[in-house]
Amino acid sequence: MGRVTLDIDEALVRDGLAYAQSQGTTLDQMVAEFIQEKVHPQPKSKFLEMLEFANERGFASDGERLTRNEIYNRH
Repeated sequence: MGRVTLDIDEALVRDGLAYAQSQGTTLDQMVAEFIQEKVHPQPKSKFLEMLEFANERGFASDGERLTRNEIYNRH
């Protein structure tokens, strides 16, 4: 595995270490995962794409159960 040296603000490193610990991981692992996601992004599932689309456009039911007619009349 390769090694990389980064210049990062000390306060950010401190906060990053605390966050990593609270998530049960290491700062090294968090940085590696971030780079992995940026360099080799995984395609989103169609289901996740649909949820994001619905949330962006306000199609959420807010927990209430909608009838079929209510769903079709929301557009």
